[in-house]
Amino acid sequence: MSGPSGDFERWFAEGNRLSGAGKWADAVASYRKAVAANPRHEWALNNLGFCLHQAGEHEDAVCC
Repeated sequence: MSGPSGDFERWFAEGNRLSGAGKWADAVASYRKAVAANPRHEWALNNLGFCLHQAGEHEDAVCC
């Protein structure tokens, strides 16, 4: 896939993979890119918040 939708899907899937491996900081980076491509996607925001919390970035996690 190409374009914003394809970018979202790619970054969201990568975030899911990294989160599942416990690579919180890397997952955060991927989810941030997914959210930039689709700012209203509830699961991307939720997963970003979870990974931010796991990475110890509690204040940023609350915003998600």
